[in-house]
Amino acid sequence: KGMSSANVKRAHEAVVAAFADAAVKETMAKQGNTINISSPEQAQAAFRRELTKYAALVKKAGIEPQ
Repeated sequence: KGMSSANVKRAHEAVVAAFADAAVKETMAKQGNTINISSPEQAQAAFRRELTKYAALVKKAGIEPQ
């Protein structure tokens, strides 16, 4: 939150570059990991959906912050 669009772009480009590396791909595959890089906008939407989902679960469980 509050990150400039330029910094978001730089971070996204760094993640894309890191996961494009052959050694990283091989290591991830050996660990059974599947990496699907989306756009920053898609990632933000996914985080918001997850936040909404888990907030509802916390509320349903009656958990109070301490």
